[in-house]
This record gives sequence, C-alpha cells and structure tokens, in this order.
Amino acid sequence: MTELWAAGGRSLRLLCVVGGVSVAGCRHHGAPFQPVLTLTIAPSDTTQTSPGSELDSARDVLQRRLSGALRGDVAVVVEAGALRVDLADGRDLETAKRLMNHRGAVAFFDSPVPLAIGARTPPEAKSLFASDDFAKARVAAGALQGWVLEATLTPEGAAKLEQYSAAHIDHALVIALDGAVLDAPIVRSVLSGGKVQIDVSSEESARDLATYLKTGPLPFTPVLTAERLASVQEPGAPQAPAFQLTLRERLHAIAHSVPYDAAAIVVAVVVIVLVFRSRRDPQSRRKRNQMLGAVAVLFLVQLLWLTL
Repeated sequence: MTELWAAGGRSLRLLCVVGGVSVAGCRHHGAPFQPVLTLTIAPSDTTQTSPGSELDSARDVLQRRLSGALRGDVAVVVEAGALRVDLADGRDLETAKRLMNHRGAVAFFDSPVPLAIGARTPPEAKSLFASDDFAKARVAAGALQGWVLEATLTPEGAAKLEQYSAAHIDHALVIALDGAVLDAPIVRSVLSGGKVQIDVSSEESARDLATYLKTGPLPFTPVLTAERLASVQEPGAPQAPAFQLTLRERLHAIAHSVPYDAAAIVVAVVVIVLVFRSRRDPQSRRKRNQMLGAVAVLFLVQLLWLTL
C-alpha cells in the first residue's frame, strides 16, 4: 500500500507540473495585447459630426489619460465617428469609465467675489492657465480632513500666477472642473512659489483632477455609448446599444485579467505541499481522502479559470 501511495504521489506531482505549465502558457511575457473589455464613447452633441482631426486629438488625450491611471494596458482607436477603448485588465473598468465620462477641462479664473463650491462658472470666464503651464501634480492627505492636490507650474506658468496675484489681492482664484467650481481660495498676498493647492473631498477625485491637469481636456463633452466584453463583438462590426455589463461578465473580465502563470504556480505549490504532508502518514484514510478532495477542488478551479 505504501508503494502504491508513493506512486500515486509521484503521478499527482507530475500532473500538477504539466497542468501548471499548460496554464502558464496561456499568458506569458511578451504576449500580444489581448483586450477583455471594450468601451465606446462619442461626443454628447449628436446633432453635429465631429471632424476627424477632433477625434484624433481626443484619441491622443484619452490614451495619455488612461495609460497613466490604469493598472493594465489600454488602446484607444477612432472607429465609426466615436472612440473605442480596449482594456486588458477587467479591474480597470470603473476607473476607465469615470475618466472617460469627463471632458477634464480644469479652469483657473478670477472672481471679485467668492463663489460657492459646486456653482456653475460664468460663461465669460477664461482660464488663466493652459494645460502646458503645469509641470506636475501631487496628491496628499489634508492637514485636518479631505485631500489636497498640489500643482506645480512651469516657470512660464509661475510668472503668470505671480502677475495675476499681484494685481488681484482679495479676489477669489476660482478653480473649476467642466464648468463646476471645485475651490475658490481668496488671494491674500503675491503668490511667488509657482504652486497652487486645491482642496478636494476624496482621494479619488484628487487623483482624477491631477490626471486631467497632466493630460489636458478632451475637445468635446463625451458620453459612454457602449460597454461589452471584447469577445462578443468583432472589430469593425456595428456598434451595439449601450448597456451595463452583467455580474458574470464582470467576473469573466476580472478572472482573465489575473496572470495565469501566477495562479498556476500557487496551485502547483499547494498541491505539492498536500502530497508531501499526506505521505508522512500514508495509513490514514481520512487524510488521504481530504488531500484527494483538495486536489480535485484545486484542479476544478483551475479548469473553470480557463473556461470561464
């Protein structure tokens, strides 16, 4: 019986290694970009057709925006008068949707009177700075509560800030996103440090704002028109109507975003440990049954991972 059990243990270890290698082969370094989710956005104004140059500009902005904020690879292409966004990591879905649904136009303008947070900006307001006036942006926790975005301006941007503040003491420097006021600090002295601090309620909002500052705004106000699994529609096919992904589809995207090679290694190590531990007491039927049950469950999970 002991020899039979030892032979069974060797067979299980061989099966584990073969299974691990096969699963690791499904995803390896240098593999071509394989999207798991596809999102589509288009200009919200459907009465006018956006020119190709505007869509190309939007594609470049959105590619920079998402590449710097998502954990997985992303590809943005112009398709049928809209922008198609392919995501390689299903865990990026909510972040991508949030960043895609905003034009991302951050404006700084003067107001002789304070404006309430959330108020709409006056139509005649013109931003004092452009996107290229900002060198970097850093997010940090606030001293008492909330979060702070500290934006560092370029030398040219710092000169603009100093000139503005010198001429507008006791005015409000209003900071707005897509026409809504985020903050409106009062200028009390000349701002010569080349830095602007913006109070934001959440870390997520602060990081999104930093992304918009770094990458600039889209040339139009976007609207999400479709979200789907990449496998359900061939490239170039007519666009499906907008819908929300089901729970199963979200799980599918997340499962196929986790590196298969890492999953295979974990499963292989667990199975080998179970085999060796059980061999210490080969006469125990209960331990053998527990080990075999665990092996069966692990390989079932591995199989479902590949076929989900």
